[in-house]
Amino acid sequence: MPFLPLEKLDLLMGGAVQERFRIALAEVLSNIRDPNTRATEKRSIALTLTLAPYATRDTAQMDVTVKTKLAAAAPAQTTVYLAYSDDGLVTASEKVDKIPGQIDMDGREAPTPNIVTFETKKP
Repeated sequence: MPFLPLEKLDLLMGGAVQERFRIALAEVLSNIRDPNTRATEKRSIALTLTLAPYATRDTAQMDVTVKTKLAAAAPAQTTVYLAYSDDGLVTASEKVDKIPGQIDMDGREAPTPNIVTFETKKP
């Protein structure tokens, strides 16, 4: 019984198997290049061929699925200073590396930190 050589995989389903694999590979490679993901996290591609033979055993339904496992986006982190008032307000101020308004050697002004005030439940 002749088998389909692996190098002829592009012939299956009119090239659909190869096309889906190429799309998945491009997605994985793009995810590797994404600076918002962890560089060393493993990614994978799963190519599954499922054959469901009919009762006559002379034909079968063949399905192909391609699944990718990508690296999740790395968490964005910052440090915030919290200030609490007696009336239940909390102010969160993002920590910045330089003193706000300070001018650096290139003439750029250090940004003002992001400040958010919100109400909390009173104990």
